[in-house]
Amino acid sequence: RRDQAEDLLAFMVGDLRESLEPIGKLALLERVGNKAMAYFATGDPTDISNPGRANQVQVLTQIGSISQAEHQHEAGVDVFRQAFERSSILTAKNPGDTDLLFARGQAEFWVGFAHWEQGDLENAAKWMVRYRDTGMSLLQFDESNAEWQREVGYGHHNIGAIELKRGNIRAATDAFERELALLTQLSASLDDDQLRADIADCHSWLGNSLEFAGRPQQALAYFRSSREAWESLHRSAPEHAGYIQWYANALVLEFNAHRQVTGQREHYAPLERALEMRRRLTEIDSDNTSWLVDYHKLRVFKLEHVLAFGHEDGEVATALTESL
Repeated sequence: RRDQAEDLLAFMVGDLRESLEPIGKLALLERVGNKAMAYFATGDPTDISNPGRANQVQVLTQIGSISQAEHQHEAGVDVFRQAFERSSILTAKNPGDTDLLFARGQAEFWVGFAHWEQGDLENAAKWMVRYRDTGMSLLQFDESNAEWQREVGYGHHNIGAIELKRGNIRAATDAFERELALLTQLSASLDDDQLRADIADCHSWLGNSLEFAGRPQQALAYFRSSREAWESLHRSAPEHAGYIQWYANALVLEFNAHRQVTGQREHYAPLERALEMRRRLTEIDSDNTSWLVDYHKLRVFKLEHVLAFGHEDGEVATALTESL
């Protein structure tokens, strides 16, 4: 019965999430998460007699990530801590179990992410290093495992994002380059949408690093490559909310980088396209305040561009109306 209950919970917060996330409906799983937490509170976290213990840790991290996606950060932190504590106990008792080690790595990532969300970059960096190192430990069991290689790549990525936030541009660039080398090598034998999305995201972050390093031409090349990849993914699944979001972001980043390189006013077509896509996101989930804020920020960004770089008749009035 316990196995069956945990399998059902794993489906609800795992497989079902994969169906709900693209359409922006993760809030539907909130009650499932609450029930799952009440269920786990009745069990012994140190019990390793059941081979489904790793599954339980995975369910906990999924619940926490749903809370984070719904901007319930404090609830997410509590769940991630529980997941890490359980996985640490179980891994210590069974160090050769790669499922448990993988689950511990996921918990380490989410604890680090929670610190990142709270602005605690020092602790975020510590946990992300642990997460990356757990991925590297997994590769010692099987260096050809594509999923574990991705985990190491994600570890490099997260460290790069934190170092960029801290102003350590060289360290950030090195981390993103390590990630890109790993993902590029992986793409020689693996071809899927998630890998293409990961590479597109890495290109975008490398663009950010190079932009901060004062290398705008190289940054623009990475932003363009990222935009092309997200555009392709969006065409393949036009209703996927994640692709809509990241394609819109890529359009804005490329537009802004091109403006910095040329020093001239740009045609507004990319911004108009990005505005339409961000408006679409607010329709998909009207309760998502982050998407709503992004939409209105972009309207103001367009107004700032019009005022700073010159305008044609009527453009200022139009941009003012839009931003209001």
